[in-house]
Amino acid sequence: MIFYTEEGTMIFGISRNVDMNGNLNAENEDLCLTEMKKYFDTNLGYIHYENPTAKNYKEFVKIVNELEK
Repeated sequence: MIFYTEEGTMIFGISRNVDMNGNLNAENEDLCLTEMKKYFDTNLGYIHYENPTAKNYKEFVKIVNELEK
C-alpha cells in the first residue's frame, strides 16, 4: 500500500496476516519491517495494527521517534 501524505511524500505499507494465537510473537512482522527498511534505504519505520497512518511526514517521524524511546 502507498499512503500519500498532505505534503506529497509517500509512506509505504504492507498488509500481512498476524499470528493471533495469543503468544504475541511478532518476529515475522519485525523481519518484514527490517526488509522493507533495507529495500527503501531508510531507518524510519514502525509496525502498527488496524490504524491509519500519519497524515504528514512530520507526524510520521514523531511516531517513529516516540516508539524508539
